[in-house]
Amino acid sequence: MSRCEEAGKQQRPGEDESWRTFVAVTPSAALREALGDVRSSLEGTPFARSLRWVPPENLHLTLRFLGEVPVAQLPALVSALRENLEGSQCFELSLQTIALFPNPRRPRALAALFAQSPALEALAARVEAVVRDSGLPAESRGFRPHLTLARFRRGRRPGPLPERSIQHVQTEVENVALVRSVLTPSGARYTTLEAFALSPASSLSR
Repeated sequence: MSRCEEAGKQQRPGEDESWRTFVAVTPSAALREALGDVRSSLEGTPFARSLRWVPPENLHLTLRFLGEVPVAQLPALVSALRENLEGSQCFELSLQTIALFPNPRRPRALAALFAQSPALEALAARVEAVVRDSGLPAESRGFRPHLTLARFRRGRRPGPLPERSIQHVQTEVENVALVRSVLTPSGARYTTLEAFALSPASSLSR
């Protein structure tokens, strides 16, 4: 039994507990290594003084942030995701660059960006459809795929991003996860509630 199913069964009438959740792709070992090299190359530079690095175990590419979801609704959401993601095939993403996100003028984060991927956009659209059909609010913003490496400290104005060569890694997307996020004074703690494996493909989409 999954964590979502356990939570749903433990929920009693009248309770209104909700969990902060999101749907995401977790990076492969090769991508984690490449992103670790980026971090190592920047640590110790004046630019890095403005950063709060995301712990390596928390790195992820968000397909859809859900916010607070009633615990009683999670089992049905898991079932809908499992049913609708069945048949989705594995595909590859190509790490393109490291950049200030969402833009260089008012950056909130340092992020890894990827080459355009119709397969990733289709996967995000499928997740969005499930979310809407489950009765959760629709996403009003467009999908901007990125993987947050660090966030800028409050009140700090970062200087120009130092030029660094990056390894252009091809990473395979093999599964999607529904994740719970608990905010603490020391940072977010993530727990995978359910993982959904994608189907192997004879020829990977690029």
